[in-house]
Amino acid sequence: MRYLILSSLLLLGGCARPGSSIEDRSALLHKKQLQIAFVPMQNRLETSFSQDASSSFSQAILNRLEQKNHLIPLSELDSIAKAQQAKIPFLVSTHLIQHEEITTHPTELAIGIYLQIIDLRSGSAQVLYQEVVTHNTLLPKPLSKDLPLSWNDPSFRTSPIGLAYSKVSREIAGYIEDYIFHALQGEHQ
Repeated sequence: MRYLILSSLLLLGGCARPGSSIEDRSALLHKKQLQIAFVPMQNRLETSFSQDASSSFSQAILNRLEQKNHLIPLSELDSIAKAQQAKIPFLVSTHLIQHEEITTHPTELAIGIYLQIIDLRSGSAQVLYQEVVTHNTLLPKPLSKDLPLSWNDPSFRTSPIGLAYSKVSREIAGYIEDYIFHALQGEHQ
């Protein structure tokens, strides 16, 4: 019985759709030398932390995308018109829509980011993907007004709030890469 299950798994694993492995993804994205327009995160809040938070999230997402080396984000192309003029196939836009402390014990931080990926390949802007990515994290103490929210500060990156930013940024970078890859994969079938 154990051998039957094992052989079934091996057989099913061998029947995976071509182009769906990580190696195939890397080859497809590198072959395309894919550049994307990345609009720095827009701050939709008016809080004491939101401007620094949106800047830190932008930097963290850019770092994630650059580390993977599949996509080349260009932050100077910050509009659909500029991206289309430069013949960039995709534009990514993010908006910080929630960054608030919830007064519980312990304090909780609620983060919400609106992500939109726009496909520009046809000459007109078509929304490929949009979602509000949310994350709640417990904080050991309430946020203070002098808390550095700079992604460039190593102590921030290892703090509870920095780790929460890292998790959300990793999730967003994954969505960006996955949806652009799937759009390109559909073009090659």
